[in-house]
Amino acid sequence: MSRILASAVAVVAFAGCGSAVPDEEIEGRGTGEAAVEQAEAHTDSWAPCGFTAERVKDIYPGPPGSSPEGLSHADDVLVFSADDGTHGREPWSSSGEGHGTRLLKDLRAGTAGSDPTLFTQVGDTVFFVADDGTSGRELWKTDGTSSGTRRVKDIQPGAIGSDPMNLTVFKGRLYFTADDGVHGRELWRSDGTESGTLLLEDFELGPVGSSPEGLVGHGTRLFFSADTTGRGREPWTHDGGIEGATPLDEIAPGPASSSPGIFVRSGWDLFFAADDGVTGRELWALPFRPPGRCGR
Repeated sequence: MSRILASAVAVVAFAGCGSAVPDEEIEGRGTGEAAVEQAEAHTDSWAPCGFTAERVKDIYPGPPGSSPEGLSHADDVLVFSADDGTHGREPWSSSGEGHGTRLLKDLRAGTAGSDPTLFTQVGDTVFFVADDGTSGRELWKTDGTSSGTRRVKDIQPGAIGSDPMNLTVFKGRLYFTADDGVHGRELWRSDGTESGTLLLEDFELGPVGSSPEGLVGHGTRLFFSADTTGRGREPWTHDGGIEGATPLDEIAPGPASSSPGIFVRSGWDLFFAADDGVTGRELWALPFRPPGRCGR
């Protein structure tokens, strides 16, 4: 939860207990970063106002419900997707109160909706994937306001769209996979601007692509699997820069694939499941150690 949102929610919950929040605890609230830090300093001992949750808003009156999904936060508001029965599934925002819960933007007119998914926070921005009915599924972003909700880049022009997947935060930027219609599905990076959204690496030349999967950042490296000619699907690592990829040693030699699963860091090691073609699918680990400690 962002620092501003944490304070805002805490104030709403405390005030809802039936007594006013002491003036000294909210003095200066709403006047910037210093005020946020001051407010947060007093929240450590705060507790829920009882154990009864309250519905924020009946977005879609009646039994169907709006089915909120993808709850995330941008700056000082919550963002999510919901279907109000009129606009289809679209992005919404909420301040935590009924009157502050509203349709963020109707990206696709009509009841079909743009179906926003994969909400991923990077700083005060939330990235997501949506279909406006014209450009197909592309990368969008929002700061929690209608004017700040816009498509980042039309990566694959036309109605098909690049269909971004595997949205992952690494080194303060968004990393993801997309198909631009020329290179196939490959690794991309975005800083939230059109010019700063670019193809990082074309692992498999041609329109098929290497289809990177399982992106996860660990330390100064991004880890994932990719499927390339002669190697099959094997683990790779990337430093986040242009053409900064390095293949890990093959687990299943030759064109066979070890098909590594999700990478998870635990303790000093990065774990994943893979099949070397001999012992079947087993647990593997890439050791991480301080300088001078590798091999000990």
